[in-house]
Amino acid sequence: MKKIILHFFFALFTLVVLGQNNITLVKYKVDMNLEDLQLNNKKYNSSQNKAIQSNYKNYSELEYTLLFNSNESLFYLSDSIVGLAKDYDKASINKRKIITIEKNKKYYKNLIKNQVIYTTKVSGESLLINSSLNILEWKLLNEKKQIGKYNCYKAILTKGNDLLGYNKNMIITAWYSSELPVPFGPMHFGDLPGLILELQLGRKVYYVDSIKFKNNATIKPLTEGTPMSLEKYSQFIHSFFDDQFGKKN
Repeated sequence: MKKIILHFFFALFTLVVLGQNNITLVKYKVDMNLEDLQLNNKKYNSSQNKAIQSNYKNYSELEYTLLFNSNESLFYLSDSIVGLAKDYDKASINKRKIITIEKNKKYYKNLIKNQVIYTTKVSGESLLINSSLNILEWKLLNEKKQIGKYNCYKAILTKGNDLLGYNKNMIITAWYSSELPVPFGPMHFGDLPGLILELQLGRKVYYVDSIKFKNNATIKPLTEGTPMSLEKYSQFIHSFFDDQFGKKN
């Protein structure tokens, strides 16, 4: 009986709230977990620690937007943050650099077409990266916690780090809520039984700040940039960083 009621709730939620013409707007903010940095501060001198913490502070002031309906989603740096870049003084040059990098990153998903499109810019070249859904594999855990008014469950990424250009040893953790039954979240991440309300990438944590249902926003596919498959992009980005910072064994 409980399962019947739960399935009915999901169906009703999808039909009424997440209909194709109903856009949900989610605001994500960023927090930086500095616990390991503080524990291992002997690895860095005082100026390095100061630079790292300043860089993390710049990231913590960012805000991202996720738009989605029952079929599509679009994730990007919020327009209000992009507009701030030109107002920063010379002392905030690092902040301007971060905003410039992040504003070029956008992520579009289409469930019907089994399509993920990602735009970014590397060495001045705009790239349009194409892939399919369900390339990520997660380990779903019974561990749960409440985020806002939503009950969330923990998932750990077991496959996909390397393909997305991340260090294969990085631990990526998501907290999702099946009370919001859509497979979306920050950036590439999703493919879970509910919306991701919190995502931890190493020290960086994306968390939901607000959710607004039934907005007048629009979702459009990404089209600008040199087309590239995700596999070729993965090879390209790993090669790029090997050239920049040296290959690590």
